[in-house]
Amino acid sequence: MHDVFRTKSGEEIEIYCFLSPSGRYGVYITRSEVPAFRPLETHFYCYHFTVCDFIHDTVIEYDSACGPLKVSFSFYFSE
Repeated sequence: MHDVFRTKSGEEIEIYCFLSPSGRYGVYITRSEVPAFRPLETHFYCYHFTVCDFIHDTVIEYDSACGPLKVSFSFYFSE
């Protein structure tokens, strides 16, 4: 699932939701652009990850900022 919201200041925030094939884990990713970053032709983003374990009823949150060259993230769970 993918949604786009705009704040009152006009900032665009994207929300992505993913569910693991087993249905145990859900990942919610919120992405917003870092405003007024130099150089202007590149984009830097703030990511907020929320990972939910529905069986153990636990939530882990993680914040990250990245530039245009980092395009993917991986999550590894240990039980």
